[in-house]
Amino acid sequence: MSMRMKPTRRWTIGLLLITLLIACEPEPTEGLFEPQSFETDVVGADGVAADVAVADDPFNGTWALATDWSTCVTVGSRIETRSRKIQRIVMVRKGNRLLETRQLCQIQLTPIFGLKTVVPQVVVDSMGTWKVESRL
Repeated sequence: MSMRMKPTRRWTIGLLLITLLIACEPEPTEGLFEPQSFETDVVGADGVAADVAVADDPFNGTWALATDWSTCVTVGSRIETRSRKIQRIVMVRKGNRLLETRQLCQIQLTPIFGLKTVVPQVVVDSMGTWKVESRL
């Protein structure tokens, strides 16, 4: 007697697994800030775009960045999980470049099936800092 599965059972099981793992679209959220605009070039006295930091530039400073990452899966019903990360960002603008030093401060995860995952602060602190460069 063969232990092989019939093709219809394989297809049924495969389709069931795919259905369980298909991500759903999370509900969009509205931004809390009005649209903003900034000049992207710092022009020196000679009329040439400078590659230096300007003291009163609105980008320069220390910022807090809170991000939510949403993932949805359907397992009998729609389940949405969220991961919130809070970062400290020290930003300096040089010309059209933003130079950032980022440090993770906190991670929060929503419970799944009543089980809560906690990321200890010692783990978060051990991640150190990293550099990010962006262009305007």
